[in-house]
Formats: sequence, structure tokens, C-alpha cells
Amino acid sequence: RALAASYGGTIQFTVRATYGDFDFLNSPLDWITLDCSSCNNGKGIRIVRYVDELLRWDGSEKTVSVVIAVGHGWKRDPLNAGLPISDASECEIAAVLQGVTRLRLLGDFVQAGEGVALDDVSVSAAANQPAYPVACQGGCLCTHHPVRRMAC
Repeated sequence: RALAASYGGTIQFTVRATYGDFDFLNSPLDWITLDCSSCNNGKGIRIVRYVDELLRWDGSEKTVSVVIAVGHGWKRDPLNAGLPISDASECEIAAVLQGVTRLRLLGDFVQAGEGVALDDVSVSAAANQPAYPVACQGGCLCTHHPVRRMAC
């Protein structure tokens, strides 16, 4: 099941800018994005880890390590610009990891232009297994019908 065992684990990578003016950043900066196209009854779920006060980058070489769990800054993108972005729930994160179809790492940080080098990308499982949330093991309650499935 894709990356289900990585709930509570990390996404890690090394990044370095070869040029660019990091005084003029784009906004918002959605640094890490995970998509599940089969989630939400085939409508998809996207979770995003934005750059914020805890996750910053000035262009110098840096190893980034982000915990993939609730309480670590993950947001749910409503896939509709007219709806607000909200904190991703434990089960939304778990469902996306269960059926992940895409992992994206942003390379466009500044308003003018920059060169970004990316290396050593890894997704690691949590040290203590099983880490998949017990509350989510029965699946999620589907919005279209009162049943529980892993890929609602």
C-alpha cells in the first residue's frame, strides 16, 4: 500500500540554490505536496507542507526533514481556490499515504529566477511500527454514503 508505513516517518531531501535572490520570495510556498487521486471517492485529496516560521530556506545548502503526521504543519488543499485551506486531519494524511499518486517538491522560490539543486530525496517509515493511526485503520466515512472505506 504505497507509503502507508511512512505515517509518522519523514520526507527528507537536500536542497541548495546555485543562484537567485532569496529576499523576494513567491507566496505561498508549497514546498512539499502529496496527492492521492483515488482518495475522496475519486475526487482526490492533496496535502501540502508550506514554508513557514518552522520550515524556512534561504538558498544555502540545507537538509530538510519533515515529519509526515498530524501536528507537523500539513494542510489540506481543498482543490478549489474559493474554499479555505485547512489543517490536514490524521486520517486525511493516512489516506493520502495509503494511495499516494504524486510527490512534488517545489523548486520555484523567488520572484525573479533561481537555480535549485535537489538531492538525496527519501521517504522513511516511522521507527516504531505500526504507526498508521488506529482511528484510521477502518477507513474513512464516505461523504456520498454512510460506509467506511480506505479510499473514500
